[in-house]
Amino acid sequence: MEAVRELARQFSVFYAPVYERMMEHGDGLLASPDITHPNDSGHRVIFEAFRDAAR
Repeated sequence: MEAVRELARQFSVFYAPVYERMMEHGDGLLASPDITHPNDSGHRVIFEAFRDAAR
């Protein structure tokens, strides 16, 4: 993931560490029953990743 973060810096592109934040909570804990989409908690983590990255 550091390579992606570095590319974002190099090209002045916004980067939010969504994957990293999701993985902090363990595999599947933030997924809805279809195991594809985030549940309410997963949406919160995604929001927080974008919010914190924008600061």
